[in-house]
Amino acid sequence: AVTGLFFSLPVALGIQSLQSASPLETFEEGFHVLLHADSALTAYIIYTIVNLAFNFALLTLVGHGSALLAFLSLKLTVPFVALLSPLPWPIIGPSPRSEEHTS
Repeated sequence: AVTGLFFSLPVALGIQSLQSASPLETFEEGFHVLLHADSALTAYIIYTIVNLAFNFALLTLVGHGSALLAFLSLKLTVPFVALLSPLPWPIIGPSPRSEEHTS
C-alpha cells in the first residue's frame, strides 16, 4: 500500500501535467473538495474500507481455494453490480449521467 502511494502520486502528477497547465493547483482543488464537500470524505473512507475488505477476501479465496475459483467469483460480480445499480445510492444514485459529464 505504501509503495502504491509513492508510485501513484508522481504518475498522477505526470498525467495531470499533460492535461492541465497547473497540475498542483488541480490536486489542491481536488483535496479541498475531498475535505470540504458534503459527505465526500465519508464516501472516500467507506470506499477505502470496502475496497480493502474486497481485496482481502479475494486473497483469502485464492489462499484457501484456487485462482480459478477467484476468477469465477470475480465474474459473478458483474451481474451483482447490475442488480444493485438501480438502487437509490446516497451519492451516485440510479440516474444516468448527462451528456455534459460524459465528454
